[in-house]
Amino acid sequence: MDHVEKVNFTMNLSNWTDNVKFRPKETGFEPIFHFIVTGVLSTTVSLFGIVGNIISLLILSQRQMRTSINCCLQGLATFDTAVLVTAMLMLCLPTIGSKVSTLSSYTNTIFPVIVPVVYPLGLMAQTGSVWVTVIVTVERYIAVCHPLKARVFCTKRRAFLYIICVTIFAFCYNIPRFYELECVSSVDSITNSTVYNVAPSEFRQNALYFEVYHVWLYLFIMYFLPILTLALLNGTIWQTVQRANRNRRRLTRQQENEINLAMMLFCIVGIFFVCNILALIVNIMEYFGEVIHSMVAVSNLLVTINSSVNFIIYCIYGQKFKTMFLRMFCACHIMKYDKEEESTNAALQVRVNGMPTRRSPSFSVTNV
Repeated sequence: MDHVEKVNFTMNLSNWTDNVKFRPKETGFEPIFHFIVTGVLSTTVSLFGIVGNIISLLILSQRQMRTSINCCLQGLATFDTAVLVTAMLMLCLPTIGSKVSTLSSYTNTIFPVIVPVVYPLGLMAQTGSVWVTVIVTVERYIAVCHPLKARVFCTKRRAFLYIICVTIFAFCYNIPRFYELECVSSVDSITNSTVYNVAPSEFRQNALYFEVYHVWLYLFIMYFLPILTLALLNGTIWQTVQRANRNRRRLTRQQENEINLAMMLFCIVGIFFVCNILALIVNIMEYFGEVIHSMVAVSNLLVTINSSVNFIIYCIYGQKFKTMFLRMFCACHIMKYDKEEESTNAALQVRVNGMPTRRSPSFSVTNV
């Protein structure tokens, strides 16, 4: 088998040759490193992330969780799930199939057929994930820094409209990707069998298209513009939060909830920066013809981590989210909650008889 390049989930195929395939006959440490990082670690992270995002969608879609910020987080979870599914199809399964015979038919037959379609879908999901993160930041910026405008711009209806706009933009921007790759077949002279490979199309190899769309527009849309926007808005939010913390006694319950959500956003954006900075470096290096495959593998792993960890962040920073999760999926907590309900009902009955009682716990509708 010819020496060829693998799929790069940083979404830059500038280093692909005419015969895109994995390299099972390579020797040395690199194929082992690639199998561990892409085949084992990325698969594990992706499976965890898919389950976590589905759970997040179930919780955030509950009636008592329907707020503008949660609507945006549902969109983020949907795009992240799509990123992880396409990562499994394009990276994880083919890598495992190059070593495990039970999946070899997928790597050799199914993968070359589906990747020309899965690849642009993965890019659409990644574009949507990046820009929904920006939308969430803008929503928090308005709620924290301009609270009087929040009632106009931070509504569930507008949040849904923002997600629709991002989805349309992600689809339209990535339409050319459907014409970049094609599945080609050839006859193996040794086994006399049909071999399927993925090759860049003539459209993809056009120098002007590559220079304008594939390099500079991609870097601007996926990295420079969103990173600059996130940095500026989060810097402003951070300053506002610091001023608010110095006057915490004067804050209303609503303002405290907005600040808590802002802290959760800082964590989401911080992980976004950490997990995407290496992908930016890899794309710039590939433009200058420098490809370090171990760095590409780590970059792909970080992309999957970025789409997998939000569930953990919600559990850490979102008290209401964590409570809903325990009520929906933990039997022991359900029993405890039922006992609390019985105690509350009994207390209400006592109150009817003219005796004081403690208030039942309540949750802010703005908190995750």
